[in-house]
Amino acid sequence: MIKRGLLSKGQTTIAVAVLIIAMLVFILIYILSLPQEDRERLLNMSSETSEGWNGNIEEFTIEVDEFSFDPDFIKVDQGDKVTITLENDGKIPHNLVVAEYNVKTNTIEPGKKDTMSFIADEKGTFAFYCSVSGHRNAGEFGELEVE
Repeated sequence: MIKRGLLSKGQTTIAVAVLIIAMLVFILIYILSLPQEDRERLLNMSSETSEGWNGNIEEFTIEVDEFSFDPDFIKVDQGDKVTITLENDGKIPHNLVVAEYNVKTNTIEPGKKDTMSFIADEKGTFAFYCSVSGHRNAGEFGELEVE
């Protein structure tokens, strides 16, 4: 009996399975490399899609340089969707963190900007700050008030 082709039926099945697994690994690596906001939107996991959300959309641009935020105080209502765009007007990299809401921008180079969003679902006054080593201690922080 003469076999035709390079692979038998069983070998072809294994080769297809290996290709599918490789593609799934590639897709997973791609998804994990996305910024958190894009990853949540892609996977539809963001809390901003929660049923019953009825707050306002509040957008802020915060400029950062060595070593301050402008503005350094923002106020929103509980339930608002907060979008903060950080613009780096300084000469060194900076970021912005709101630890209590588990959100942060990427650390951005001078002249760049990055955006983050979250639902302000807890009342209180929360610090935001730059997590680059030494920046917070140098005065690079502000306050978010949620009423």
